[in-house]
Amino acid sequence: MEGPRASAFVFVAAFPPPTHRQKSAVGQLPICALARVERMSDSFRCVTLGNHSGVRYVEDWRVKALECFPDLRELIEEASGPMGLWIELYIVLVTAYDEPIDLKRIGKVYDYAGWCFEQPDSGDVETDPSSAASVALVENIPLDKRVSDDLYRWMSTEMFSGFENLFRYHLSDAEYLKFATDFHQRKKQFAGPSRL
Repeated sequence: MEGPRASAFVFVAAFPPPTHRQKSAVGQLPICALARVERMSDSFRCVTLGNHSGVRYVEDWRVKALECFPDLRELIEEASGPMGLWIELYIVLVTAYDEPIDLKRIGKVYDYAGWCFEQPDSGDVETDPSSAASVALVENIPLDKRVSDDLYRWMSTEMFSGFENLFRYHLSDAEYLKFATDFHQRKKQFAGPSRL
């Protein structure tokens, strides 16, 4: 059950340019738009009402994580930033492959990753959800055989190809070739939708 909500409208201008945005007093939300800021319990969410120079306002990564993983509230609230959270979520993903396999949890991890990849670049690697998911999730997928063997169910071939350099980080050329070949063979036999 959600806590009480309070809303406020604020006008904030994007000066200096968006790549060097200041942070507002509301957690990690960048100052860049006319927005409605909603307080939900101890978290904040920003809803874009307008923008400056086409810059999309980034929703708070912590709020989205709490929506996806309400049972991991303590872990999410203790995370110092998106990178710290993704380090923990990779462990959650690996643990979801323990018997019995938790397909719902696995799907939520990939759904949250998909949300992170859709967020605009924050200009700061420490607070950028996309960078965090790339480094702490995608780069590590080949490290666990259960996760990598099951990747075909969750990731599209286009995303897989786009992540080649990240997958190669921990793999030799020969290991990557086997990893990619296995993925594509399994993907051809899978008719279901991808989460990423």
